[in-house]
Amino acid sequence: MKKVLIAVFVLSLAVSNAMAKISVKASFDEGRTEGAGNNGFSLSGEYIWSFGRIFSLGIGAEYILPRKVKTSSLTDISFLPLYTMVKVKIPKANIYGKTNIGWSVFANVDDHVVNGQFYDHTEGGLYISESIGYEHPKGFFIEFGYEICGYSYNHTSFHPRYYTDNHSNSFDKTYLGIGYLF
Repeated sequence: MKKVLIAVFVLSLAVSNAMAKISVKASFDEGRTEGAGNNGFSLSGEYIWSFGRIFSLGIGAEYILPRKVKTSSLTDISFLPLYTMVKVKIPKANIYGKTNIGWSVFANVDDHVVNGQFYDHTEGGLYISESIGYEHPKGFFIEFGYEICGYSYNHTSFHPRYYTDNHSNSFDKTYLGIGYLF
């Protein structure tokens, strides 16, 4: 019985993978964190299972390329959101709405002392994204959306006196992306 259950599981996994699609996307972002604008680019990929012509579920990852923070001693920051995805499509119009929720890994690229200030213990946070898009029948798509990546870090100062405080913040961005669905 155990071998039969394993065989059914492997067979269902193979069939679902054969029916899955992969999407890749490049985006231009207009982001904000700590009161400053931070424009840049992002790259993402998703593994999508369709359940009929309207409803899809998937998993994905996005790399938000490093960018400067203009009003902080944090210099270059980057994010890597890992998420689950729900997509609802209007079939005849090829328009869809999509929601992503997951965890955003935060990377302060320059994790060191800057002018007597030390930034360490960086952590990611909740990741949420809402978007709408148009999917061309040949696989190309265009998408407009809004994302929030939570993050936190410890800030230690050695000048004029030693102290440490914790900061929690979010990186919000609107984006316009183009991609292809394989």
